[in-house]
Amino acid sequence: MKNLLIIATVIMLIACSKSNNCTSVQYEEVFVVQTDNTYCFSDGNELMIDSLVNAFCPCYVACIWEGEAEVYMTWNINGEAYRFVHHSSDNIEDETDAIPLDFIIESDNVVFEVPCDNNNPSPAIVAMDITVTTN
Repeated sequence: MKNLLIIATVIMLIACSKSNNCTSVQYEEVFVVQTDNTYCFSDGNELMIDSLVNAFCPCYVACIWEGEAEVYMTWNINGEAYRFVHHSSDNIEDETDAIPLDFIIESDNVVFEVPCDNNNPSPAIVAMDITVTTN
């Protein structure tokens, strides 16, 4: 019985010590996002960054349009998951039929893994600033 109590206590401690891995952020404030990170707002909504994609024109190439960064994300709103793609050119594609949150996302300060050069004309994005504003 004593061993069972010790095992149960250890299991509870392990379960309670696991971190939520959710970074607290605020609406209307700039925060840095990275792939596979989750950001939590005070109203209980969570934003998971699924991937950051470099869709910019490759360096040393003449393009008609400079391109953009794409942020693939999943919002968890009231227990439901909604997928979005934010483009740094300020448009959001809703991949769901109903969105229960009216918001605007702005992005800035894209950080690449390495500088753009001939060997790597389209380096991966590792982080960027975003601001979420609710209406």
